[in-house]
Amino acid sequence: MTEERRLREIKDDLNRLGVAVTEIFHTRKHLKIYLQFKNCERMFVRSLTPSDGRANLNFLGDVKRWMRGV
Repeated sequence: MTEERRLREIKDDLNRLGVAVTEIFHTRKHLKIYLQFKNCERMFVRSLTPSDGRANLNFLGDVKRWMRGV
């Protein structure tokens, strides 16, 4: 899967949850994703090329837990 496709999938999944993606920064091996929900902003770090097939589901679970606490 290409990097562009991976980013598009991440953004689509987050938009479905109602979370705004404010910025995405690339490092060599990670993505720093800044999200905004109900006037609260947080940064999440995610692997650029996850080796685990459940990495996207785990990331979305982290975002949902954060959303419940806001």
